[in-house]
Amino acid sequence: MTEIPTHCLRIYFKKGTKAKNLSRLQKLWNNSFHSQIMKIAKSKNLCHVNHFSSSGGYLNHGKIIIDNQEVQSNDLTQCLEIIDSKHKVLNFVNDNKYFLKDCHLITFEVQRIQI
Repeated sequence: MTEIPTHCLRIYFKKGTKAKNLSRLQKLWNNSFHSQIMKIAKSKNLCHVNHFSSSGGYLNHGKIIIDNQEVQSNDLTQCLEIIDSKHKVLNFVNDNKYFLKDCHLITFEVQRIQI
């Protein structure tokens, strides 16, 4: 069993967050923050990117939001998780500060276990 050290970036944001700096066509077609960040990550050849949508939670000591309605609240917590080398993850953050400045970011080391 070989362990390969990797780095994880978690980006927390509200469901209703819109991407910035889009063309008119992009705004009409898909202006979601998570879609744009995933496209940027893919273009930078980052290893893993996952988008998680919560059924409840809160950000920055705010009010608790629970997904118990037919129409989801735009305040629900979302998470994008990016996993790659520490160098690539930190470069991604530095290169995309403009898009990430209103998000809550955490990074940490993880161990990938290959069986």
